[in-house]
Amino acid sequence: MLTVQQLQPTVKDINQLLKNKEYVGYLRGSFVFGLLKEMNFDESRLVQYNSPEECNELFSKGSGNGGIAAAINEIPYMKLFLAKYCSKYTMAVALFLFVYFLLSGFPNWISSST
Repeated sequence: MLTVQQLQPTVKDINQLLKNKEYVGYLRGSFVFGLLKEMNFDESRLVQYNSPEECNELFSKGSGNGGIAAAINEIPYMKLFLAKYCSKYTMAVALFLFVYFLLSGFPNWISSST
């Protein structure tokens, strides 16, 4: 019987990305950009991508070579990405965005209508 080694994420914590000043990707037009800025990510280290293919290219380059170390996105979009590239990547901290909202309240860039 042959087995395949389970993929393990190289980044296990969002704070690790901040501490190491890694480049982080986000989907163009997503609210995630504002969230990452609110969390004190350096805007110059946030990389926009337009498609799963472009995200894959950025991952392939790596953070130190014009690419990214991680992509932060909404879970449905990440599941679509992983469906296409399941042999190369894994998802870590899947509930991160929801936990962030629960612990800190909604960021100031989200307004409610009255």
